[in-house]
Amino acid sequence: MLFALQTRRTPPLPPGFILLDEDTTTWSFETCTIEYSNVVNPSKEYPLLDPSQRKILWELAPGAEVRFTASLPEHYYAAMRAGETYTLLYPGGEGVLWDWGTIEEHVGRVITARQPSLVILGGARISFTAQMQEPQWPCRVAYEAEHGFEMANRAEQRWRQEEAQKSMRIMEGWEEPIGPDERVPGAPILSVTLGCLPTITRNQRFAVTVKVTYIGEVCGPNNTSETTTRPIIFRSWSVIALDDGPREGFELYHQRRVDDDDDDFDSYKKWQPCDLGDDAEHGFNIYDGPNVAVKVTEHEHFTSLRPGETWTTSITLQAEHWSNLPPDMVPGDVCLYGFTGAVVDW
Repeated sequence: MLFALQTRRTPPLPPGFILLDEDTTTWSFETCTIEYSNVVNPSKEYPLLDPSQRKILWELAPGAEVRFTASLPEHYYAAMRAGETYTLLYPGGEGVLWDWGTIEEHVGRVITARQPSLVILGGARISFTAQMQEPQWPCRVAYEAEHGFEMANRAEQRWRQEEAQKSMRIMEGWEEPIGPDERVPGAPILSVTLGCLPTITRNQRFAVTVKVTYIGEVCGPNNTSETTTRPIIFRSWSVIALDDGPREGFELYHQRRVDDDDDDFDSYKKWQPCDLGDDAEHGFNIYDGPNVAVKVTEHEHFTSLRPGETWTTSITLQAEHWSNLPPDMVPGDVCLYGFTGAVVDW
């Protein structure tokens, strides 16, 4: 059967979800006052000219279900206060736009309101605590005044994603990468930069250039640094041969392509971690093997740098017959490859 995600309700039922303010001490509820502005009455007909135009139309087989993501309108946020616990209650409604059959069978036809209506039972609910997200976006007030609440939400989300990219903290709650305050006093300071082509083509080699630079400084107390002219020798292989978790080595993230007006913008416009697999490990560790004597001035896994010099290598993520990139990538998707830090022998 087909049905449209538009329901009508007879007063005193509100045209939207019911927001309840929950008192966690007495376990009582108080209905919040919602200003239901710009309420659109359900359509009495819907021309299905093309299957791609079915944003409010869904198809269900017996026993099937449909899921989608919806954002709360502005007037719900206006009724909430940070720190309070709320319950969002679906009161039920009637669906008047529906018909038997599939979407393909109705292409080129007009779906009209029919009787009997689809009665959708109420009672579904979800509880949550409102929080003020920190840090607050400095441009929020001005942007919302010019572009409106919904567009400001999306702009703020993009800002937070950009801020997360800078520190490789893609998802809330994840551990942050190794920071400058974790450097050891007296040790030289190395910096890492990455570079790659701006686009990826399937079945063609794709590599990331890794540059490790010795800036000519050593760590001092309290996150300070001191200039030095002394060269250093370090185990360069340990910079890339790491697979010890989210705080060391390299991480790959994948973001689905989505348009700003897509209904699933909030769910798709998120960075998802990728499993690079065993083939992506750039080395192996022997924890209980015997010590091996090497000449650091001649061994390929050791590098000597003077202040200002750079050691360069590359990591291949894809070749002609194999790939460590997400197998379900499609044109328009975005990948983020970042370095989260390393502890290096020197």
